[in-house]
Amino acid sequence: MPNPSEVLKTMIQRNPKIQNNPMAQNFIGILQSGDSKRGEEVANNLLSTYGMTKEQAMNQVRIFFHF
Repeated sequence: MPNPSEVLKTMIQRNPKIQNNPMAQNFIGILQSGDSKRGEEVANNLLSTYGMTKEQAMNQVRIFFHF
């Protein structure tokens, strides 16, 4: 069975909007490096930009993926 995180990374990397976005490419690099501290910083900055808490974001994820 394929690793879900690898499948997701492949889907994201093949998306043309991601391929043409330098910020998105930077985030892909963070994901590939496994730098969880830097990844959390980027995620927190995005949440702050959108005026969301971690809990609100997780609720949105649960709704989107029907968890």
